[in-house]
Amino acid sequence: MDKLYTGRDIADLYQKYRPTYPDKMMENIIKYLRSHRPDSDLSSTFDLMVDVGCGSAQSTNMFAPYFKNIVGVDASEDQIEFARKQNKFSHIKYLVGKAESLPFDDNSVDLVTCGASVHWFDLEAFFGEVSRILKPNGCLALFSYVNQEMYPLGVDDCESSKATARIIWLLCDLEIEDNLRGKWILKECWNDYENIFKQIPLPSKQREETISFRHQMSFEKACGYLYSAARQQNLKMRRKELEEFFGNVFPSDQGEFDLLKAIESKLKMIWNLNEEKEFCIEWKYFTILASMSRNV
Repeated sequence: MDKLYTGRDIADLYQKYRPTYPDKMMENIIKYLRSHRPDSDLSSTFDLMVDVGCGSAQSTNMFAPYFKNIVGVDASEDQIEFARKQNKFSHIKYLVGKAESLPFDDNSVDLVTCGASVHWFDLEAFFGEVSRILKPNGCLALFSYVNQEMYPLGVDDCESSKATARIIWLLCDLEIEDNLRGKWILKECWNDYENIFKQIPLPSKQREETISFRHQMSFEKACGYLYSAARQQNLKMRRKELEEFFGNVFPSDQGEFDLLKAIESKLKMIWNLNEEKEFCIEWKYFTILASMSRNV
């Protein structure tokens, strides 16, 4: 997994184009944690949160007001370097490390979070580490999102929406070197972590109501979002497949295949755009919560 997220361009793309998480999702997680902590009130802060697979820290900072210490952990050195550079909080630290071997003491962590990352882990080893490091009333929060629809503002075309979705599926497939693993990951995300939920070994677990979120962005950022789904290190060996899908959109002397320009051309063709338009992207966010205790 860490090989896919190596490279400073990946961290930059994620920070620039990937969606942030809604405040309501974070508030639901904190509410759940408080419900398992009878010693907690609305003004109290918790000791320690660990954000596993934190990437460039898109979701880590959201929890800053609620903890005395937060540690983000990711297997990618480039992602951690980026996270450290953007860090504005003295009580948040970032470490390079594996989800399956977390550098924390037994029974020391109040909350473990994973934003769009747990599907990459060795689940048995990771959940074993979660059970080890969580306090007796500690909690686990798994959350992610899927792209439901993407379309130009003021345009409603089902077939064009399906064609746009095929871009996302292709680029997500190119991201994965092992197609069987990749198909499992995509299925899990689209099914709100159905099998991952079953494998959580903690005594108490539940699903939160899904949150739909609609975001308006420029044509440039919409293309950038699609572009961020691909991994640059895979493009050369998959160039033929890319050109079959996107078509011969470049003059023969252009040289290297420019995926971003190919996405721009394809999106304009699908929606029959003569000029760049604002796009609307709809995401579905889902959350799974679990606790070492059964208190509610």
